[in-house]
Amino acid sequence: MVVGGGWRTGAERAWRTASCARPPSDKAGWGHEGNPSDRRRSAHGDRAQRLLPGPGRGRGRVGHRGRARRRLRRPPRGDVRPRDGGQAARDGAGPVGRPAAGVPHRRAPARRGHGAAARVHHDGGRQAGARPVGRGDAGRPGSGVLRAGGAADGGRADHRLGRHRPHRPRARDVRGRELRGRPRVHGQRHLRRPVPAGQRGRGRRGRGRPCAGVRRGAVRRDRPVTAPGAEPSVPEPPIPRYGSGALADLPPSVLASLGVPDAVNVLGLPPSPRVCVLLIDGLGWQLLKAHPDEAPFLNAMDGGPITSGFPATTVSSLGSLGTGAPPGAHGLLGVQVAIPGTGRLLNCLRWQDDSVVPEEFQPVPTVYERAAAAGVEVGYVALRQYRGTPLSRATARGARYHAADGLGQLVGRTELALRQGDRSFVTVYHADLDSTGHRYGTASADWRHQLRFMDMLAQQIAAVLPPGAALYVTADHGMVDPTERVDADTVPELRDGVALLGGDARARYVYSEPGAHDDVLAAWTALLGDRAWVVPRDEAVANGWFGPLGPGMPDRVGDVIAVPHADLAIVASEREPWLNRMVGMHGSLVPAEQLVPLLSTSRH
Repeated sequence: MVVGGGWRTGAERAWRTASCARPPSDKAGWGHEGNPSDRRRSAHGDRAQRLLPGPGRGRGRVGHRGRARRRLRRPPRGDVRPRDGGQAARDGAGPVGRPAAGVPHRRAPARRGHGAAARVHHDGGRQAGARPVGRGDAGRPGSGVLRAGGAADGGRADHRLGRHRPHRPRARDVRGRELRGRPRVHGQRHLRRPVPAGQRGRGRRGRGRPCAGVRRGAVRRDRPVTAPGAEPSVPEPPIPRYGSGALADLPPSVLASLGVPDAVNVLGLPPSPRVCVLLIDGLGWQLLKAHPDEAPFLNAMDGGPITSGFPATTVSSLGSLGTGAPPGAHGLLGVQVAIPGTGRLLNCLRWQDDSVVPEEFQPVPTVYERAAAAGVEVGYVALRQYRGTPLSRATARGARYHAADGLGQLVGRTELALRQGDRSFVTVYHADLDSTGHRYGTASADWRHQLRFMDMLAQQIAAVLPPGAALYVTADHGMVDPTERVDADTVPELRDGVALLGGDARARYVYSEPGAHDDVLAAWTALLGDRAWVVPRDEAVANGWFGPLGPGMPDRVGDVIAVPHADLAIVASEREPWLNRMVGMHGSLVPAEQLVPLLSTSRH
């Protein structure tokens, strides 16, 4: 429909023809309105005292007031409903098939420019109810009325991605009973339009002004409903399955399958002389299962999900994969952790503090050192840029590093490393899926294309496995794309009493100033308690979030820990501008970030 003129549907033209002109004067006023009926507008008072137009007084065409009008023939007194009802009329004479309530009533006229003219007063003899439209009609402030206790039918008019509100309510075609080709008979309340008038119809692409494809907010029916005065429901945090099904249980199980003494095969892996572990950074279990077309080979492999560990970050998971210990034991407890006794934070990815020695900061022996001591050839295949970095020294020491600059080299170096010696253990690490998700999000086409490359990488490595070798594919964490952000640098309540802010956007460590612990805990709980698990450090440690903690490890963790379980990221735009620019994030205890695949295949 073109607003103010132009093309209209047949039903819209029928409505305007049948409804927009005023009836002739009957020279009689209505006491409750105080105006003669020829000047009367829509009656909004007692519906029981309204009448249909009198016999022979049909509606004229739009814009032809005062001229000869077409007459709609009706039987005598056919405009007045008898109290006892009658047969439903379609093209024949007779009263409407619904008894009037109380006394006869008349149809309300329409005025040009009012979208409500296409949908008001179809309530028959009942009291008129509020129209289920979530906003007012064009040119008529206050006419749109919401139903009591809920949103309008179909949600808000602007909840469609990529479009603004329509310029005015658009009435869809009327269907139902008709009278000589005109709109349905007055009183057929159950025959309504299929959607409210303010909603877009099917088959109307491109109508509306382009806008940013971001939903302004959750539609009311998508939000959890909480009774007035009740506390919001907060789910219990799921604890990683340390000792039975966590990423930290994979390395000792691999060592046991290779015959390394004193290694515990927690996962029950079969014996094998050669093992390759492919770690795809950022490949969560739920993401993998949601993209079967992009990863057919991976989805066809045997296996299931295991838990990453807390926090669900690359630093902590590389520590667990390299040591076979949970984060609380190896001490790599997140991207940014406190250096005890210094009042400073250490970024474990960049590791720019030369005073912190990687071998001392992470003191647990690596599984590569244990395997090499048992006579197993150990290799680590990754990009050249990771060779000799502090994080590699902390998590992969004891392995022979094979640098690879592309996917082809990655497969070739892996095959070469697996064929060394009588027994071999090779770890392959690839990070592009994670970096793509951080930059563009897991819902982007870039991420899906990168997943196809990862599926191809796993397939090619499986194709070059030596006889008797086994391939295990896993990941360090999943990923989500949070749309809501709380900036700790701009909210005063989140800065008061805070000495350091560490961790990650989905797993925050808050280090309080002396004597401010209780106030910081109370402030963070008040602001974020319904969207995040906000707990003191002692509670998280006691509940097993990190697994068993080694000596001195609790001091690296914040006094207060805030872990979002909702669609939320806790950023710090001034201190961490690089993190604030990310789309995809991870670190929390929710399944989308905790569950990672453990898939296997072998060559006999």
